[in-house]
Amino acid sequence: VRSYPDGEVITHEAMDREHVAEACRALAEGGLRPIVQYFHEDGEHLAAAEWDGAADASLDYLELFADQLTLVPLGELHGRPGLPLRVVAFSYAESPAKGWLEGRPAHLDMQMLSAGSFGPDEITYVRRDVSKGFQMRKLADRLGISLDETLGIGDGGNDVSMLRIAGIGVAMGQAQPEVKAAAQVETLAFEHDGAALALERYVLGVDASGPRQPKPTLMTDDPDEMLDRVDEHDEVIGVVRRGDANRDPSLIHRSVEVLVLTSRQTLLLQRRAATKDLYPGGLCASASGHVSAGQTYEEAARQELREELGIAPEIEWLGKMLVRAETETEFTSVYLARHDGPYSFSPLETAGGIEVPVSQALDPAYRAGLGIVPALEAGLALVAEQRALRDRFITAVEVDE
Repeated sequence: VRSYPDGEVITHEAMDREHVAEACRALAEGGLRPIVQYFHEDGEHLAAAEWDGAADASLDYLELFADQLTLVPLGELHGRPGLPLRVVAFSYAESPAKGWLEGRPAHLDMQMLSAGSFGPDEITYVRRDVSKGFQMRKLADRLGISLDETLGIGDGGNDVSMLRIAGIGVAMGQAQPEVKAAAQVETLAFEHDGAALALERYVLGVDASGPRQPKPTLMTDDPDEMLDRVDEHDEVIGVVRRGDANRDPSLIHRSVEVLVLTSRQTLLLQRRAATKDLYPGGLCASASGHVSAGQTYEEAARQELREELGIAPEIEWLGKMLVRAETETEFTSVYLARHDGPYSFSPLETAGGIEVPVSQALDPAYRAGLGIVPALEAGLALVAEQRALRDRFITAVEVDE
């Protein structure tokens, strides 16, 4: 772990050299080129095995760090100067080596990252007692701060230990379900600047919409709110905590979204507040939310319009759909409303909104570049794909002209 920007080494945990040799042999036997990362007083160095084997997925990585690289015979990889920190190899997705390597050697921790930072899948061996969470705890102790004052951002399996102990654990939008389950907060994917959004909100105290905001310490969504749990026929079979429903796709629950059309032939889209527990900063329906236990879909829709936009227009039901996302499954009822504003956006629920021409909102190619949440994508697809609904949607705009 290094400090930034001076590069001072704060802590490091070396591997046993015999364990390094075992990991290197296991990788080579699996047809993968082993690379050992060493820490030395003059910097970090890489030792890679001389290789004439199968297709080598590590070439781009080695070219990137050519100034640190030394090629040595396989049997000498574990004996280079410095402290060995990890053993790494790169694999193409279709390689059978990953399955063969599972559990070899048993006393080392092997982490597999699909499509890692350098392109191919990344396989890393480290000491079993070393993790990002372990190092975060050591760093907090060194800085004299509590873990409550830390923030971790990650998207891979090797980030889980850090996300679990951090004061605020932030999962990137492209992260796997098990990574998101370990975090308190989910931000947008990297292509939508999710890490920057999280840092602006939780470190700098700046809302992505512009004005400075107090630094939040809790999400605005209550994880203990009780929702109706339903079966795949939308029949109530019990109740479930919101926090559990949002992290377990087997716990089907209910939600609503309202599409507000204007006489300007536009659709109002809301930008979710960065404090929302799912898809912070993403674009969603004009108003949306979960249906509380014992509440009807229509009651929830009217409530969300009041709370998020400060309006109370008439609403028209368009349809219902089952939306399956990586972290949750919900029946979503879609409603139509007409209103030209002004809107009183709730600072706790939203970060404002934008208006999109109706013709573009119904175009899947245009929607693909907006970074919208799954429920809105499903709702607009429902409207666009069914001629009767599409006609009602467009007619609703024309009536208000």
